[in-house]
Amino acid sequence: MTTTGELCSRVTAAAKILEQQSNGLPQLSGISVYAQYVSLSTPNNFVRPWQAVADVAAWAAAFNVPCWIKTTYDGAGTVAAEFERDGVKFRMAVSINTSHAYELGAELRQKLPKNDHLIILADHLAATVATIEAGDAQ
Repeated sequence: MTTTGELCSRVTAAAKILEQQSNGLPQLSGISVYAQYVSLSTPNNFVRPWQAVADVAAWAAAFNVPCWIKTTYDGAGTVAAEFERDGVKFRMAVSINTSHAYELGAELRQKLPKNDHLIILADHLAATVATIEAGDAQ
């Protein structure tokens, strides 16, 4: 069981890390502290889904970690990245709907596995999202 003091210490540590590392990265809309990790939220989740995915890719690239894409049996999914700095584990995850999951899989030329995940390099995910957005703009 995590104590209140441990959570407060994690908040302080996370704030220091984010203050040092967040220059030039997409804006956050909030953080949530859990016993296992610190969750980072993007203001684009549910509002601008492709930008939200790009936000995850940017944070993952900054911390040199891959992203993962997970879909459920109904086809909806999550795009996320996890990284650790100074003993604090961070997670940023955004939801994508079924049509976004299919479009992302098609652009990646990979079928996204149901109820499993696909690991992808952050830069490749960012480039894929840029291609999708450029096609949507036409």
